[in-house]
Formats: sequence, C-alpha cells, structure tokens
Amino acid sequence: MAIEEYDLHEFSDRVKRWLTSEEVLLALDDRFMGVRYFVARLIEDVHGCISEARLAASQPGARAVRLTAFRRGYYVVRGIFDDTFAGRVREGWQGERWYSLIDLSLPYPTAARIIGGGNTRDDLERDLPTAARESRGLLVGFGENPFDTPDWAERNGVEQIGVSIEPVPRKGPEQG
Repeated sequence: MAIEEYDLHEFSDRVKRWLTSEEVLLALDDRFMGVRYFVARLIEDVHGCISEARLAASQPGARAVRLTAFRRGYYVVRGIFDDTFAGRVREGWQGERWYSLIDLSLPYPTAARIIGGGNTRDDLERDLPTAARESRGLLVGFGENPFDTPDWAERNGVEQIGVSIEPVPRKGPEQG
C-alpha cells in the first residue's frame, strides 16, 4: 500500500477526521533534522507540524520536506514501561525486521524520543535496560520502524498519507 499523496488542505482535513477517534503519528522528514516523529492529539498539533515543515522548506539549501501521517497499527505493542511491558516486547518481536522503541508520552510540539532500535535479539536486550532506566512509567511503543520497508503499512494494516512541501524559491539580490 503506497502512501496516498495529498495537498496540504486535503492532508489537514483527512488527519482532522482521524483525530476525532484516535491520536496520529506524524513523521516530519527534512534535510536538516532528518526524520522526527510527533504524536498529534489535536488538529492544532498537525497545523504546528505543517508550519515547521514550511519553515524547514524555506531555509537556504532546503529540499522538499515530507510530512507523513500514520493512523492505527504503528507501534502496536504499547503501554506504560515496566517489567511486564518489557516481557511483552520480548515476546512480540519476531527478529525479522528493524524495530524501534519510542517514547509516546509527550504530544506535539515535543518530538517523540526514540529510546532504542535495532534488528537483532542482542540489540533488543541492550535497549531494554536503557528503556527501563529512562522511560519507566512512561507511555512507550514498540514495533517495526515505519520506514523499514516499502510494504510496512500494508503488512501491518496501517493507513498512511503524505504531503510534500516544496522549497520556497529565494530571490537573489540580482532578482530584486
């Protein structure tokens, strides 16, 4: 399932409908900061993220900035981090794909913090003690990285939409 492309107005309207029943994960990918994830719970969060994308696209040397929204199915193992949650993570990981452990407790404008990630059982066993120290008591998600493979959304039943915000042409001194 490819990412459905929208213009900014359609993107905002679609995400607004999603937000009536659930939070949405936003991924903002720009040349300067890389991919940052945000948990949007209000339409104002989405509008703020769009503003950030526009600002990034207006910077000298900017390329198109990509904003992707994910509905349901991302980081399906989620809960308050404790020993029970760590056990669910160990049981739930199949060891086939890159995973991420992500702190989902703070809504936009704070970027969701990636606590750990890897693709081996050893990576996971190294990440869980760090997560226990840094994230005990916080809402944490675990699952495949959404950008790991092109078929991720289809395999996981995740609806995703995207919009590209093109760089703003800059006028040089000679252009007035």
